[in-house]
Amino acid sequence: MADNYLENKMEEHRRGQTRPSAKSAVRRAGVLSPGLHLTFPPMWAAIIADTAAEAQPYVSTLRNAGISVALCCRNGGKEASVLAQRLGARLYPDSSETENILADLAANGHTPSWTINLRATPCSSRSISPAETSRDIPADILARELLFMLHPEHENLLKAQNLFDIQI
Repeated sequence: MADNYLENKMEEHRRGQTRPSAKSAVRRAGVLSPGLHLTFPPMWAAIIADTAAEAQPYVSTLRNAGISVALCCRNGGKEASVLAQRLGARLYPDSSETENILADLAANGHTPSWTINLRATPCSSRSISPAETSRDIPADILARELLFMLHPEHENLLKAQNLFDIQI
């Protein structure tokens, strides 16, 4: 049986019918696609905003990184509902207080690592809000900067930056 297999393979080789290997040299080397790749542990973040448009870059960036998001928009309405459904965020009613959101998440075993406060009003402990110095920076860029700093290995960067105000 082994002789037949070898004879058939040799005959295919003579006829030029051999197939190339399925794996290329690049795939064998284990090279990832270009770019920075961070793997986040399972974690939650709460985003408190006035409108869905204001929250969208942050929700999108965090959800694309695999971070679970709880969202509350004071004037969110249907836009906040559509945003939460499209990106897979947990939506709280417009009138929800931040403390009630955090208590509900904790009761379900999902204590957020950080609360991202996009409103002008102060928030409870462990909150992050854009600083006055970052008002001219587009929200999508700020969201990506924040994502990098939220990684557990990069938390010391939060202390050494001036884009966000941090309340611990």
